[in-house]
Amino acid sequence: MKKRRVGILAIAAAVFVLSGTVQANEETEPEDYVVCTVNGEEVYDSAFAETYQYYEETFAAAGYDTEDQETAEYLRECAWNAAVNDVLMRQGLEEDGYYDASDGEENGFSQAFAQFQEDLESRISIGEEEVREYYDQLVTQDEETYADDIAAYEYVKYYTNADLWYIPEGYRQILQIVLNADDEAIEDKEKDIFERTEAGEDFRELVKEYTIDETATEDEVLEQGYFIHQDSVVWSEQMIRAAFSEEMKEPGDLTTFTDDSGVHILYYVGDLDCGPSPEYTDSVAEYVLEKMEREKLQELSDEYLDSLYGQAVILRIADPSYLDGKEEEIAGEDSE
Repeated sequence: MKKRRVGILAIAAAVFVLSGTVQANEETEPEDYVVCTVNGEEVYDSAFAETYQYYEETFAAAGYDTEDQETAEYLRECAWNAAVNDVLMRQGLEEDGYYDASDGEENGFSQAFAQFQEDLESRISIGEEEVREYYDQLVTQDEETYADDIAAYEYVKYYTNADLWYIPEGYRQILQIVLNADDEAIEDKEKDIFERTEAGEDFRELVKEYTIDETATEDEVLEQGYFIHQDSVVWSEQMIRAAFSEEMKEPGDLTTFTDDSGVHILYYVGDLDCGPSPEYTDSVAEYVLEKMEREKLQELSDEYLDSLYGQAVILRIADPSYLDGKEEEIAGEDSE
C-alpha cells in the first residue's frame, strides 16, 4: 500500500469530528498526555487515538484487514498526519485571517475551512478543450491498463467505486432469469418465457415477473445487463460457456443452464463495442469537469498544506497510544 501524507481534503471529515480534542484544555482527561508540539502548540494523545479509530473503522467497513501489518502501518501514518494537519491548518487559517481561535466558537474552524475552499475554487478555471483532453487522457490510461487485463477490469468494475473509461474487446451483454429448480411448474414457466420472448415481448419485463434473483431486477442491471467475457473471472464457467454457446448466435437468442442456484435462462442483448465508455456527451463533459475541479481543489489545498509544513517546527515528544508497542515490532520485522 503506497504511503504518503494524507491531503487535507481527504481527512477533513475526520479532523472536523476531532475539532474539540486537538488542543489542550480544561476538559483534557487526566491520563491524556502530550504527543507532539506543532509550532509550540501541544497536541494530545486523544487527538491521535480518535483519528486512528476513525481510519480503522472506515477501512474495516470497506473490507480491509486492519490487522494486516502493511494496512495497520498505513492507518497509523494516516492518523499521525491527520492530527498534525489539523493543527497546521488551524494555525494557517488563523494567521491568514479566516477566523479568530480566541472566539472559542466550535464551528469557527469548519466555517473558516469552507471559506478557504471557496477562495481556492475561485482560482480554478478550466476550459472546454481542457475537459475534452482530460477525457481522452482518462480513456487512454484505461485502455493501456485494461485492454489485456480482464481480471483487473472486472475487479474495478465489480468491487470498487472507481470510474472506468474504456471497455475491453470481447464483452457480451446478457440478461438472465433464474428459476427455482424445484418449482413444480418450472417446465411451464420456461416454455412461457421462451414463447413470449420469441413473440417479441420485452425480456426485461419477464425478468421482473419470473426471476428469483433480486439482483437481476435492479434498475442498472435491467438497463445494462451483465457484462460477460470469455476470460471473465467474476462469472462461473457454466455462465460463460452458456453466454458464448452455439445457441447464442444473434441478439435475441436464448439458452439455459442449471446450477446450484437454479435454472438460468440467458438472453443475448448484444456485443459491447470496444472503446471509450461512456461516450463523450454534454453530461459526461460536465462530470469530467467536476472531477477536474475536485482534483484541482485538492492540489491547491495540498500546496497550501505543504507550504505550512515547510515553515513548521514539529517536535515529537511521545508515541501515541495507538502504537501500543507496535512501532518496535515493525522496526524489528523490517530489520530481518
